[in-house]
Amino acid sequence: MESLETTYASKEKGGNYKEDLIEEITQLAEEHLNFSHQSRLGGYHVVAGSGWTTGGIVASTSGLPLIIPLTTQRFSEGGLFFQGHMLWGIS
Repeated sequence: MESLETTYASKEKGGNYKEDLIEEITQLAEEHLNFSHQSRLGGYHVVAGSGWTTGGIVASTSGLPLIIPLTTQRFSEGGLFFQGHMLWGIS
């Protein structure tokens, strides 16, 4: 499995619920390799410019945060995206 939402685990385990709603999966994560930004269950540390869908895709494929004014119409122009930068899997 690539990833899973850990919010459904108990607060004690790093989630956001009183009870662990994914107990068996939590146990697997604790017994095996899992990546977290803390000692409990969690996920990666979200950096500026990567906490939204397009920003996360750009950051994970280029190593660059996508920090732009949200009022920009840049994405609807139909031009090249992030011209001059190499993104994995995007030609």
